[in-house]
Amino acid sequence: MAAAAPVDSRQYRLAFTIGSADEWPADFGPPEGTEGFRTALFLPRDDAGWFGRSRYPPRIVTLYTDRINIHAHPASDEPPARLPLSELQFVEDGHILLHGWLRLVGVHRDVTLSYNTRSRRPVDRFWYELRDTFASPAAGQEAAEPVCLGEPLDLKFGRAQRWEVASGEPVRIQLFHPARRTIRRWGIVHRESWTPGDLLLATDRRLLWITDRDRGRHEPYGCVTRYAPTRLIGSASCERTSESVELRFRFQGAGVWRVPLPTVYEGEAKAFLEALESRSADLWRMQNP
Repeated sequence: MAAAAPVDSRQYRLAFTIGSADEWPADFGPPEGTEGFRTALFLPRDDAGWFGRSRYPPRIVTLYTDRINIHAHPASDEPPARLPLSELQFVEDGHILLHGWLRLVGVHRDVTLSYNTRSRRPVDRFWYELRDTFASPAAGQEAAEPVCLGEPLDLKFGRAQRWEVASGEPVRIQLFHPARRTIRRWGIVHRESWTPGDLLLATDRRLLWITDRDRGRHEPYGCVTRYAPTRLIGSASCERTSESVELRFRFQGAGVWRVPLPTVYEGEAKAFLEALESRSADLWRMQNP
């Protein structure tokens, strides 16, 4: 009987979640351990380009109750990374057409993991498990009407909110401005440009920023979601710039979000911060009776 061919996970083309050591690709070597293990995600290498080269190798991202470990395929010579959850500031999930990425921003590390969005479903399963580990559900929630600021959600951002917010995680505060089209004309010549849309949400457990802005550019076929547990917000402010109003959220480990809004939303931006401060005080009183 012929021996089984050795595993070469560099040939895998689809991502998958790993629930036990039996599902671990053998060519990565044995898993580090099972204590505190929640789940793991295999991300395949990028499709080969010129001369068979890929931009990034296969990786395994392992979630434990207290840390995230990242291992690249041994042939890549990429050193492993370890990110304690106690140092994690916020996380980011982006997808623009076939380009997807997960970004983990810690006090000492900022790691971006790319993937092809044809593998989106297993990535989403990992993302939801990370959400419930990093920003665990809050206790003692009471019913309350959400504070809705700005414009009603459009189809794109309404779907993004439903996709991202967990069942049983009510939105307490919402601020939305949609993408806007501007047309400039010079005689018979005209130019079209878009201002990206932004949605801010506050629940009892998280602050979320959902946008179709990537590197300052509007992406009609993409979306970027960032979130952080509300307990990590160190300060928040509303600042005027030369072209817009910025909501700035500073996290306890020095991470910063800068959310640009059209100046006409300055009142709504300040109202969002006031509601967030009030809600944070209510949660503190509930948890410290």
